[in-house]
Amino acid sequence: MANNNSYSILNKITVGILLLCFSVFGFGQTKKAVLNKIKPPYNIKDYYLLLPDSLLDGPDFNQRMISLRYKNIDDLWKHKGYWQIDTLDYKNGYLKLSSTGDGSGTEFEITYFIKKDKSREIAVNTIYWDLAMISSSLKFYSFENNTWKNITKKVLPEIKLSFFTNEAFAKIITSHTTTSPVLYKLPQKGKNITAKIDIGTIDNLLDENAVDEDEYLQIKKSLKQILLIWNNGIFKLQK
Repeated sequence: MANNNSYSILNKITVGILLLCFSVFGFGQTKKAVLNKIKPPYNIKDYYLLLPDSLLDGPDFNQRMISLRYKNIDDLWKHKGYWQIDTLDYKNGYLKLSSTGDGSGTEFEITYFIKKDKSREIAVNTIYWDLAMISSSLKFYSFENNTWKNITKKVLPEIKLSFFTNEAFAKIITSHTTTSPVLYKLPQKGKNITAKIDIGTIDNLLDENAVDEDEYLQIKKSLKQILLIWNNGIFKLQK
């Protein structure tokens, strides 16, 4: 009887260990095992998994694995997933991911651009939003020899608020904004990037009595979108 009990306990322990192994990252594989299977040429899902946690301010590797496995919100929450893939376009090399919270949150756009020499530049656009405004932070990276390198300054021109409005209004916006109000949009198709100042930023100026209604209307009317044109590895401001 004691032997049978011991055998039963051993079985339960074994099953428990197996279940634990299968639960790791939802696929029964360790992070190292998953990444070791990814070989070039990389697709957009590969870059999504290969990105270090430090370069995606929110979804760690475990959360990214969960987001790939579970598509609808109920399944995500059931498995403690807090990030949902909105778009996964292998053909065009584009992925969009959003947090599943209410009221405020973060979204990510990830894509890559291929130069004439076949090297790639990976773009990560982090979009921050709440009920008042939206802004984003755009970074570019190279990935060679399993090493990520920030190449943003080499790829993007300096973006000034005066590109979106006149100098006087740009100074007003700058003096009342603690974070960059620029909202970037990566292309799902094509190679050009659009950028604008979200209207919520201008609304805040009026709400906070930073401008009067006439100034508000003038700033709002002056706003324009800019286009960043891809030119084999760098982006240039459309004139």
